[in-house]
Amino acid sequence: MTTAELRSKVMGCWLGKAVGGTLGQTFEGLEGPIDAPYYFPVPTTMVPNDDLDLQVLYACVIDEMDEPAVDRHVLADAWAGHVKFPWNEYGVGMRNLAEGIRPPYTGSFDNWFAAGEGAAIRSELWACLAPGDPDRAAAYAYEDACFDHAGPGIEAEVFLARLQSLAFVQSDTDALLDGALAGIPADIEIRAVVQDTRAWVAEGHDWIDVRERIMQRYGRSDFTDVRPNTGFVVLGWLAGSDFSERIVICNNCGQDTDSSTASLGALLGILDPESIEERWLAPIGRDLVLNKEITGITPPPTIDGFTDLVLSLGERLEGRYPAAAETDFDPEAYRIPVELGFTNGEHGKWLVRD
Repeated sequence: MTTAELRSKVMGCWLGKAVGGTLGQTFEGLEGPIDAPYYFPVPTTMVPNDDLDLQVLYACVIDEMDEPAVDRHVLADAWAGHVKFPWNEYGVGMRNLAEGIRPPYTGSFDNWFAAGEGAAIRSELWACLAPGDPDRAAAYAYEDACFDHAGPGIEAEVFLARLQSLAFVQSDTDALLDGALAGIPADIEIRAVVQDTRAWVAEGHDWIDVRERIMQRYGRSDFTDVRPNTGFVVLGWLAGSDFSERIVICNNCGQDTDSSTASLGALLGILDPESIEERWLAPIGRDLVLNKEITGITPPPTIDGFTDLVLSLGERLEGRYPAAAETDFDPEAYRIPVELGFTNGEHGKWLVRD
């Protein structure tokens, strides 16, 4: 790639991410299928989204280092110092960190949300810092995901980071999926949902039928679970014919719509920046809009500026892999004894029975 081509693809990544996140946020948590052909309501700026916020934070923190490095402990400290999001795995990771636990155990200890979408949505930065180098992108993704995830929650980010890294230098769909899955263990459900979705689309099933199959086999009570949502990313990509159709299919699958649709939008933006139609770009503009829960940093004011920051970081990293070592951890030191009581709701409300 020329410098101009690389910049265009990185810019396409962040524009696609902003489009998908803005489209999907209205419908987040709906079971689906949904019938939504466009933004609702039509925005006047990009909608702030933790999917992008956290990657901007990471880039700003790493940029301040004398010798930039992607290190799980640096990323964990960024959470402690700059993030006020309380949700699900985010809250678990920060609670564990406050208890003195360090990554990767902040993500694996006492974490009911270990398979949530919270890390999968942070994959693009690592792909952009390692374009065409899926192994290094995957190594970066692990350093990130282990803060607040384990198992499928980590492997989903690794899969997407590999896929998006390869998208800088490859366009064949099968080659991209095969290359992305090359780093995923055979017994991990992320591999299974990707392969099943591929097969069902290839067999000629329409997207609504494939969505139902994904939910029947991989659906969970938590709408943010990575297993069905990763399937929806692949489904939208394979079942659609252009940018618009693909992100609309993904969004209309329901569940964690802002996350899945943003991941797909970023992938499509890397593959072909020109594929993002102006009707999606015009309403959101180019201002970089973050949630107020990200504190203590001065981010670039525009997506263009953020693109340039990421390109500069990629050069300064000089291809270095993470060097973080495992830390000792004794889970028994953090266990809290509890007693469990059973009750039912057949005899009046809580206040009546109390």
